[in-house]
Amino acid sequence: MAIRIRVGNLILEVDSEADLRTALAALNATSNKTVNSSSSGGRSSGDPIADLFKRLPANQKKLLKTVAANQDGVTDVELRKALSMATNNALAGVTAGLTKNAKKAGLELSEIVIKEQRKNGSGERVYLYRVTPAARERLSKSPGRPRRAESAS
Repeated sequence: MAIRIRVGNLILEVDSEADLRTALAALNATSNKTVNSSSSGGRSSGDPIADLFKRLPANQKKLLKTVAANQDGVTDVELRKALSMATNNALAGVTAGLTKNAKKAGLELSEIVIKEQRKNGSGERVYLYRVTPAARERLSKSPGRPRRAESAS
């Protein structure tokens, strides 16, 4: 099991306590990069959102693409339909995975997706998901980028 320690923007990820000691001893103080002793061999583009998008599994990419495609956001019901999920518990599993992958890229999910709780016309609780402006800009430049939804008016 990996050990992950975050101090500010610095993330150390190692496989053992001995690796942690070695990494800390070898680390030069001002680095903001992820140190991973299990070394996935991936290259960083310097853009954490683009790097995140490249590493996501299909269902998490689809979530981001679906949310980014509508500037006004999508409700939990619309998102579940797009991802073929029956419940918000299933959707929570995808967002939890996205949160973990965002942290691996040195980001918080709130830097990418905004989730707001609202009431619909009949007073039922619904959640609205929107992509942050910074993430929208980065995602629009990524390969396989999400397309903006066309308005019907």
